[in-house]
Amino acid sequence: MPLLLLLAFAILASGCQGFTTRGSVPESKTGPSSLSRQTNPVHSVLRDGASGQLHQATDQIHEVHILAITDNAQSSIEHEKPGNDRKYWSARIGIKNAGESEIRTGIWTLTGSDGATYPRTVALGIGSDYQDHVPIQPGATIEGTIAFEIPKDVTPKQVQYRVDHLNEIDLYFDAQ
Repeated sequence: MPLLLLLAFAILASGCQGFTTRGSVPESKTGPSSLSRQTNPVHSVLRDGASGQLHQATDQIHEVHILAITDNAQSSIEHEKPGNDRKYWSARIGIKNAGESEIRTGIWTLTGSDGATYPRTVALGIGSDYQDHVPIQPGATIEGTIAFEIPKDVTPKQVQYRVDHLNEIDLYFDAQ
C-alpha cells in the first residue's frame, strides 16, 4: 500500500509542473509541457512595428505584430462614419502561430486616455476584417485590421490582445 501511495504522489507531482511566465518556454519538451502556460501579462510599446509573444501553452504560441496604426481612420463607405465627436482608431495587425499546435485568434480591446475600455468595432470601410477565434495552423500567419470607435479627444493608452475570455493571458501594447 505505501508503494501505491508513493506512486500516486509521484504521478501527481509530475503533473503539477509550474507555469512559464513572460513568454518563456521550458527547455525540456518532455512531460506535460502542453499544460505549461503563461500567467503574467506581456507588455510592448504601442507603435508601428511593435510585437509581442504569448504562450497559451508551450506548443501554442501567439506572435502578435502591430504592422501600421491609423489615428482618425476614414471609411471608404460614405454612410459609414463614426458618431458625433467620435473617430475611428485602427491598426493593421498580424498574428503568427509560432507553436506546434493550432491556435485561435484572440480578442482586442482599447483603453483610452479617459480610462474607458472600448470594444473592437466593425467598420467595413476601413478594412476592419479581423475576426475573433479564427484558427491558425502552426507556422501560418494571418493579417487583418482592427478598429475602435472612440471620442475624438481620446488617445489610446493601451491596446490589449487576450487569448480567450476564460484565460487571462494578455498582451498589452502600451502608449509611450
